[in-house]
Amino acid sequence: MNKTIIALLIAFNIISISLAATSSVCTTYCPANTKSADGYDTDGLGGGCTKCDAGSSSTAGSTTCTPCSINYYSATPGSPCIACPAGTYNTATGQTSCPKAYTACAAGTSSATGFDDGTGTVCIKCLQGYYSAAQATTCTACPNGTTNTASGSTNCPVTLTPCAAGTYSSTGFDNGTGSYCTKCPQGQYSAAQATSCNYCPNGTTNSASGSTNCPVTLTPCAAGTYSLTGFDNGTGSYCTKCPQGQYSAAQATSCNYCPNGTTNSASGSTNCPVTLTPCAAGTYSSTGFDNGTGSYCTQCPKGQYSAAAQAITCTPCAKGTTNAASGSTNCPVNLTPCVAGTYSATGFDDGSGSFCTKCSQGTYSAAQATTCTPCPTNFWNDNSGSSSCPKAVTQCAAGTYSTSGYTFDTCNPCNAGQYSSAGAKACLPCPAGTASNVTSAASCPACPNLKWSNAGSTTCTIDVRQCPAGFFSKNNGYDSDMHCTGCKKCDVNTYSSTGSATCTACTNSRVSPAGSTSVTACACPANTSGPSDGVSKCDDNSSSIVIQFSLILLALITIF
Repeated sequence: MNKTIIALLIAFNIISISLAATSSVCTTYCPANTKSADGYDTDGLGGGCTKCDAGSSSTAGSTTCTPCSINYYSATPGSPCIACPAGTYNTATGQTSCPKAYTACAAGTSSATGFDDGTGTVCIKCLQGYYSAAQATTCTACPNGTTNTASGSTNCPVTLTPCAAGTYSSTGFDNGTGSYCTKCPQGQYSAAQATSCNYCPNGTTNSASGSTNCPVTLTPCAAGTYSLTGFDNGTGSYCTKCPQGQYSAAQATSCNYCPNGTTNSASGSTNCPVTLTPCAAGTYSSTGFDNGTGSYCTQCPKGQYSAAAQAITCTPCAKGTTNAASGSTNCPVNLTPCVAGTYSATGFDDGSGSFCTKCSQGTYSAAQATTCTPCPTNFWNDNSGSSSCPKAVTQCAAGTYSTSGYTFDTCNPCNAGQYSSAGAKACLPCPAGTASNVTSAASCPACPNLKWSNAGSTTCTIDVRQCPAGFFSKNNGYDSDMHCTGCKKCDVNTYSSTGSATCTACTNSRVSPAGSTSVTACACPANTSGPSDGVSKCDDNSSSIVIQFSLILLALITIF
């Protein structure tokens, strides 16, 4: 017994020391519905935070508690403010209950909750044509074919008259006024109790609105004309003539274009008897034919050609060739390649002698180039139109920069808080967590222990502390302030030591709780066993448990 008590005391002291060490590293926010003088838990265990009184609440990290709003309450200290149950309410802030009961809305009225708020004005009467039972949150539309005669109704006792044939309404019934059903327009019809009208079948119509059928037979559109239905509407002017270049048969809903190479000479045609002339070589049109005017075919522009008649497009001249005029059937002119040090979109001059452009300084080209190539590293040329880069140059030293990155331009020193590598065209700001207070820096030294800096800093002036074991921070293991808000707890099955930038995963399928502080926290999972070093492979011991249980059972049988 004495040994058991001693072991428990040792375990309690270890836990107390561990908790004291943890709380000395950093503080945490007080949880929601508690408060402290500065919003932080002074001992890290919740003991430094005071629960909010009943009737109030707070967010995490609060220095004060806020009274619950009207119609909200919190019944016990440290509990959140919640909405009053349906049918109850309170009339002041900071309440611990909702003692007042609402009156249910009467039948024929409704509200968002089904209750009145005590003023007698929240429950609204149902509109005419709607009804409700008591405590309703919405009013219900009267069933089809019924209605009521006033707002605030509890039922729909009035039976409506169906709309007569030839009329319609959204419900198929009159609303009791005798004028709610609308006549079907001419060209449409309906049966009784209709919610919409039907269009007359193709080729038929009627002569008036409010019709119950379509007794009039329409005349089909004649060949060479068309309409939306293929029929005249009875006026004799509804069918439209096909335009020139198109044709139709009788009862057409659209006109057909004349086949390629044919046309007609007038609108309203039933065929296309005119044969068109193909466009000559060197010209083109969208159809490959003239339209009969003699001016429809267009000459190919200079630099393009059509070798055969009846062309619908022109072909660009092959690379390095052209022609001297529009309307050409080939490209007999050979172009001169751009000389080395120049370029053009095709690599050739257009015959003018000025089409090829010189390469800019720092670039070069061979003959017949379509682009110029930048000079290789450490080489340069001083003139435009160069065919090579013969001049050896030196990069600007680390800590300096120039427009080109080379010494033939002036190399300028980087400012304090900046750095550069050799050959830089611009200086970069020192990364966060580093600083440089000198000019011409090739790198930025890391901040000393427990100090930090923002990007581009000349000194490390921000006081920080290392994240405790079991936590990590991407800021090289440092917290972003003095309250551990920048440190994140390690996930389950991972661990970290003090000042870690990442958490390390347990290996060999071992497991650990969130916030583990060392590899030894990685334990063997259930029904397995292994060394307590946190890394060795775990063995399945379920079979040994069965054997041990069997031996115990055998021993008991032997004893008894």
